[in-house]
Amino acid sequence: MFRTNLFICGLVILCSSSWVYCHEGGCGDRLAIPGGTMQEGYCSFKYTEVADARSLAQDSEGNILVIERGTGSLVLLYPPPSADQTLKVLANMLSYSVDGLASFCLLTRWFAPQDVQKVVLIQGLGLNHSILIDESERALASGGPYVFVSSEDTVYRYTYNPQEKRAESQHVVVKNIPRGGHSTRSLALDDQGRLYVATGSLGNVDPTPVRSNLKRISQEAIEAGDNDWDTLEMFASGLRNEVGLGFDSRGVLWG
Repeated sequence: MFRTNLFICGLVILCSSSWVYCHEGGCGDRLAIPGGTMQEGYCSFKYTEVADARSLAQDSEGNILVIERGTGSLVLLYPPPSADQTLKVLANMLSYSVDGLASFCLLTRWFAPQDVQKVVLIQGLGLNHSILIDESERALASGGPYVFVSSEDTVYRYTYNPQEKRAESQHVVVKNIPRGGHSTRSLALDDQGRLYVATGSLGNVDPTPVRSNLKRISQEAIEAGDNDWDTLEMFASGLRNEVGLGFDSRGVLWG
């Protein structure tokens, strides 16, 4: 529950522009997102500012990783809410509101530290979209944890240390991805350690599916590195622009 609540907050706060404080009876019209609307009993708040946030992910230490498309960088935000804070919030939620709606306002106030620190993990590569953290037993056995990131034409993997907040040892996984058109490259890993990379079409309607593809890279090819885009296994074709990929509990890939 801790990780889920924080992730929901993160999706809201990274695009906010002003402080919002909750109060008894709900949040009213005091929203941090200009022109936005939220369900009764929910409110948004400002966590920190980043340069054009594109994607975010959370590691096992609670750190929030964000792609700053405005700078082409991967940044890390901390500290996350502590376990003690979470327990206090849950205890107060039981007494704050009978129906539980207004309690989320209290929750978001606890999750708004004013001393958020930012660490630039990776810069200078034109990163523009996807983050993928791999802290699986498979990754740990091969030298991980790892973090995968993407630019318009390249997929990179770095050895990642969430405790020391460092990403190092750059490893090029895929190169020579066609540029132009839809420029984001969505990433996903399956339970066998295979990497999926999506590219979008050149325009809204392409005459051929040359660009609208989802390709798969084996774990062995990931380790070898420097895989040319044209040589990769085609997993699916004709997909206009899958800006998000994810596997469900049955192992089915959605985009």
